Amino acid sequence: MYPTVGGAFSGEAAFAARFFTDNDNSVGETTLKQGPLYQLQVHLVYDLPKGRWIALDGNYFWGARTEKNGVRGDDRQQNSRIGITFATPVNKQHSLKFYAHRGLVSNIGNDSDTYGVV
Repeated sequence: MYPTVGGAFSGEAAFAARFFTDNDNSVGETTLKQGPLYQLQVHLVYDLPKGRWIALDGNYFWGARTEKNGVRGDDRQQNSRIGITFATPVNKQHSLKFYAHRGLVSNIGNDSDTYGVV
């Protein structure tokens, strides 16, 4: 389960890193390299009655600067998002999750509003 923050609240955090291999098959004689993309995400979860819960979500991405033929790009990502998730059980084996996320800071890529049901 999640570490308890207090009462019906709990919190979790996760770190991820994506690593990219060099692309020697890019257009022309170009060799494309990309540094690692790091991500930290956090969730503050509030338990509701009858197995339901709601969470405030946030994440931060950084890194992934590119290099073409040894020339370093000015494209380091540094983006953050915030969102909310609500989950409710349908039966003993299934549940529905509704979520909405919005980009807070986007200097390169990853700037979108996302809505969904899972």
